[in-house]
Amino acid sequence: MQEIIDTVNRYTLRSAAFRDKPTPGFATRQFLCSLLLNRQLDSIRLSSIAHYMFSTEALIVVSRDGIQTISCEGDALWPICTIPNKSTSEISGVAVTPEGTLVCSSNGIRYIEGGNPRVTEDHVSSSYAQNVLCISCTPDGKYIATGGGTATVSVWTSDLKPLHHFAGHTDWVRSVKFARGRSPALQLFSTGDDGVICQWDVLAGSLISRVDYSLGESIQLFEVSYYSGLIAISSGTSLIALYCPRSDNTTRAVGEDVLRLQQMALISGAHYYTPTAGKFTDDSQWLASASEDETIALTYVLNPQTCFVCKEFVTRRRCFSFMSIFNSICILAAPPVSSVIVIAACSSDGTVVQWVVDPRTSRTSYTKKLQLHLGSFLGMDLIPGDGLNSLLW
Repeated sequence: MQEIIDTVNRYTLRSAAFRDKPTPGFATRQFLCSLLLNRQLDSIRLSSIAHYMFSTEALIVVSRDGIQTISCEGDALWPICTIPNKSTSEISGVAVTPEGTLVCSSNGIRYIEGGNPRVTEDHVSSSYAQNVLCISCTPDGKYIATGGGTATVSVWTSDLKPLHHFAGHTDWVRSVKFARGRSPALQLFSTGDDGVICQWDVLAGSLISRVDYSLGESIQLFEVSYYSGLIAISSGTSLIALYCPRSDNTTRAVGEDVLRLQQMALISGAHYYTPTAGKFTDDSQWLASASEDETIALTYVLNPQTCFVCKEFVTRRRCFSFMSIFNSICILAAPPVSSVIVIAACSSDGTVVQWVVDPRTSRTSYTKKLQLHLGSFLGMDLIPGDGLNSLLW
């Protein structure tokens, strides 16, 4: 398998003009087909190799003005489909679930079908679905959480039926994150402009614990690993603190209602300015983060001294206020499924970037950049290959 991959990476076709040069994906298809025609590869092995090498995954990014899907195949990022925002409400976030792609806005939450928003039953009637600023979902898509300008955290079922409405914040809720646990099995964390972090029991609909983390200051970066519960937090500083929550229903039963956070590590060498977005790999071994200084970093959680920083997207400007800010970040591939870590991020100047890091060789491979004209991007997510067709058609 590795020999074929190495050959594909070196495979090129002669052409008279540069614009006729095939993309790596097209060249790879021709190469594999030639092996099949020359009977050097049977159809069963060809099918397995093609499934391994050709990813149909895509990115979806949103701005206040519209929605854009992007292909990551080949040596560049390619726009696939643009869905303009025809409503008067402003789009604020996106989340991809097995049930479909969800977008949230100042007027509620909607599924996207066939390139158009599909209004749900409780979309207009529920006041809790107004002025939504953030959205998150469980990997199986059974539960959806939203937060917004009403300082309320809401939990919905996959068909957008209201399940619980939580009150515990005093200001806008900017982030909601699900996490597995022992007691209870499904937890939800929320934070926002009041600097308070709340821990909720999703199924019981109750508050487990809370803490005023930043003493009334807004938390810029708040990321929770669904599988491990590891939390990354940054507020008003370039440092990123990693915590493991120690509060659950057991501690609540004995009267402890303050969220206990055990610090696991402190990331100090990733950025010079305040981080604005972060994302753990599924195994929680790596944390990808982006900052106000237009840098992207990849840090090894077990040893934060192992850190890769990408400065290729930094644009020199006379005034710091005009620098673009990465508002959202996601991981397209990571070990053990992939030998490299592929990171994508979207910024406030309408740019989508991709960065590839190979931890085995301690080298960064390459970068991609796509400039679009949909305004400031506010959120992004990864669309699996089997979900792209249902989104577009």
